[in-house]
Amino acid sequence: MTVPGELQRSLPRPVSFTTRGKINVAVFVVAMLALSAGIVQATAVSLRDSARLTRHASGFATAAGTVLSPVRRSSRRSTKWVVAYEFSIGGVVRRGEMTTDGLITNGASVKIGYMPADPADNWAIGYEPGEWKIWSGPAFFGFGLLLIIYAMARILRLRHLLVYGCPTIAQTVGEIQSYVTRSGTRYRLKCEFRSPGGVLCTATIVTGNETVATSPEIVILYDPEKPKRVTAYPIALFEVVSS
Repeated sequence: MTVPGELQRSLPRPVSFTTRGKINVAVFVVAMLALSAGIVQATAVSLRDSARLTRHASGFATAAGTVLSPVRRSSRRSTKWVVAYEFSIGGVVRRGEMTTDGLITNGASVKIGYMPADPADNWAIGYEPGEWKIWSGPAFFGFGLLLIIYAMARILRLRHLLVYGCPTIAQTVGEIQSYVTRSGTRYRLKCEFRSPGGVLCTATIVTGNETVATSPEIVILYDPEKPKRVTAYPIALFEVVSS
């Protein structure tokens, strides 16, 4: 096995996205924009609900309410009930909704809290959202955004290796571990190679290419300053182009 000719070109190598790479980047950009919009919206809702809890703690009035129409909403993980209720203040009927884990039958009595200056701001006492629920939305979206940033950093690292990395032939050693992801089967293997100074280096490679994973020798690109930063060649997202 020999190093492909395109990797023997002078640095920096001119590279571009493959078709698959362009699709992946487009998906990442759309996902990042959607998550960013989700974070802004969830944070705005959380700030609003947090402000409501602060107002409620400053003093509120109560009234007797009646359940109107519980509606079941199920997901893979849980079942919730969206329960409508109504109550009367000075002869004026007001309505609201609450979310519960269990069924509250139609016609049941519930205690309602409301702000005297704004009865439209009302809630079922005992079913107010806790602080952890209020901020769980932004936290979830923030975690998703961090995953997107991490994935983009990995993509940029692959590009850096193709542009500036040292090519060589590595020998695979030890057992190959495989695991299934949504995008297909992935293989984790160890390889050994020698740097230009003759130092024996060991690195771990993760690839979705079964041919690469099962070959005794593979072409790799490594960072001469950080030899453990390695990728197998070819790279699915990038390719060397003719200048």
